[in-house]
Amino acid sequence: MSVEHGSTWDPNVIGPLDRCLRCWTPVREAPAYCQFCGKTAGVFNTDAEDSPTNESCFYHNGRSATCFCCVCAEPICSECKANKTTPFSLMLAEVWHCRTCVDSAARLEKEYFERIERDGCCSKHVDVIASFHCKKCDLPLCLSCSYFSSVGIFRKRIGDGPFCIGCLRTAFMGSERKKWFSGHDMGPALVG
Repeated sequence: MSVEHGSTWDPNVIGPLDRCLRCWTPVREAPAYCQFCGKTAGVFNTDAEDSPTNESCFYHNGRSATCFCCVCAEPICSECKANKTTPFSLMLAEVWHCRTCVDSAARLEKEYFERIERDGCCSKHVDVIASFHCKKCDLPLCLSCSYFSSVGIFRKRIGDGPFCIGCLRTAFMGSERKKWFSGHDMGPALVG
């Protein structure tokens, strides 16, 4: 399921798994960063326990590889190691991002933020003008991408927000997260 402008993803439902959460661009397998906005999300293309045996560095022919890049899955030497990650799920095992992946993702991210700032558009719908900015991460959001917590028993009112879907998920847990609405639900009354 993908979300188009004018519809809202339920933050209590896992996903979307087919899209980048920052910009809604369809996800590709490799490299494990968004090719539109540079967000690294699907890291760990290789096991942390894997070590290249008798392999040369992908970027420096003739140098022995010491590990695999967890983003592009290429064997890399110690000079190519740029960013170490210790994921909780691997219990203190280290995985590395190569310089090429780190630099490419940073360049895409810089260009993406410059473009949405210059155009004043929603971070997920580049053809729609932003109405809000996420309270936590400052991403520009259109009505469909703006989430608010709700308060009130008989009449829904804004409790807190606006948030992007990722920040709403981290700001509210459990039963609190079930009390939400999107800017799209409120429409012009919310903006005006």
